[in-house]
Amino acid sequence: MHYSFDDILCNLFKVERTMLIDCLNLLKNNNLDDKLLTLDEDRKLKCFETIFNNLGSVPTIDLFKVQYPNYDGDSKLEITNLLGAIRLFIKQRRNVLASRNLICEANKVAVEGITPEISNQISDILKSDSVELTYSNVQDRIIDYYEKQADNSGIKTGIEQVDKVIGGLKAGQVSVVSGFTGHGKSIASVSIMHSAIEQGYNVCYISLELSAEHLMYNMISRHSLDNKFTKKIEHRDLKSKSLSEECWNYVKEEIIPDLGTLPGKFYILDEQDIEAYNYFAFDRKLQEIENLCFKETGKGLDLIIVDHIQMLAFSNQTAKLSENSLINRWCNYFRSNCLDFLKSKRQVHVILVAQINRQGYLKALRNNGMYNLTALKEANEIETCASVILGIFADPLLILSNQVKVGILKNRDGDRLSEPYLCSANYAYQLIGGNGSTLSTTMANAELNDLFSMSQFMNEECFSTTYNFAPIEPLGIEEFEVSDEY
Repeated sequence: MHYSFDDILCNLFKVERTMLIDCLNLLKNNNLDDKLLTLDEDRKLKCFETIFNNLGSVPTIDLFKVQYPNYDGDSKLEITNLLGAIRLFIKQRRNVLASRNLICEANKVAVEGITPEISNQISDILKSDSVELTYSNVQDRIIDYYEKQADNSGIKTGIEQVDKVIGGLKAGQVSVVSGFTGHGKSIASVSIMHSAIEQGYNVCYISLELSAEHLMYNMISRHSLDNKFTKKIEHRDLKSKSLSEECWNYVKEEIIPDLGTLPGKFYILDEQDIEAYNYFAFDRKLQEIENLCFKETGKGLDLIIVDHIQMLAFSNQTAKLSENSLINRWCNYFRSNCLDFLKSKRQVHVILVAQINRQGYLKALRNNGMYNLTALKEANEIETCASVILGIFADPLLILSNQVKVGILKNRDGDRLSEPYLCSANYAYQLIGGNGSTLSTTMANAELNDLFSMSQFMNEECFSTTYNFAPIEPLGIEEFEVSDEY
């Protein structure tokens, strides 16, 4: 059924006052947002509303004809469900608007090609209300939803204390793994990916800084820590191609094939795989991975890792948005996809790896390694869209002793840690927490007892009451920073 504006208007004269107010508000609000009415239709609606407000009751057609003498309200359709008809009318108008916008963008493509700006416009149109969606009442599916997800613990990170507090990474949510430059963000992400595929989840790792081969070396190194292997492979030896022939044959014949037998699959996308930094290109590439995932495993992706989100600040080729605004838009893009992945009515979990600023790191040095959320303030959506935010902290003493501190800065569904959790790490083998750590937490605590007093003394000297940060440099922070490949 197609309704014209005049069909809607003539039926406004026939409803009672409360219904009329609802109908007017529905028409006005949608027209204000989307400009769905023509100028003549907008004038008629404003005239009707003015008469209604002045009269205090529903106007008659005769009174309306004083302003519009040629208006014929007698030959229009009789509508029983006027609110429903208005919603359908709005939907039809949005379809027309979307069609015009797509034609306009297509004409631009003929001249300019598919630029990032055009791609984003097309993506916005495809995500608008003009796209047909089938409503499913939650009352009809809640029992099936609950029983299918009776174990709602989510994807285990492999970091024991974190999993105890948050219960795992849940579908339909965004989490953030944050940290200062070179202190373990990517190590934590690789560890979580390995933990996820061990649990049977499928993962797509979007590496915006390191190459796919680099990430693959990291995964091989992480997997080599499994107790079944007699040789442990450092990622540096893989990257520098300094393995002995015997070790390389062991990697080819034992470690890589075994990695492929884990119940979950992982897919790595790097800059070479991404055709353009816009929503349309990302949707297309993620759909390609999703299709491959279904083909190989019978189910789709469960986890997407973006390492790191601030790299997308450099995707604004049109230079019309600030870096922070651009990062915020990408955060919203991934949040939207975690709730409804590629409009498939399926949810995934998304991890955004995020850089802590230097000021935030300096504050954490004074706060026992606990970051403050203001360290992420350069792009506020990183904080806002996340259900869980983890902070990975390291200093020279921690790095030398193969340890990190992990703080839970935000936990929307539960408690967070007031103090960071000291956990073992293995930088050489791309591991934070989990099985295969070279040091247990108990051993780590004991080993650092003798170092803490010195560390506290050094921090006190660095952060005197004058708040002069210059003495930090002799601590060797830059010298002991793990390279960006971590």
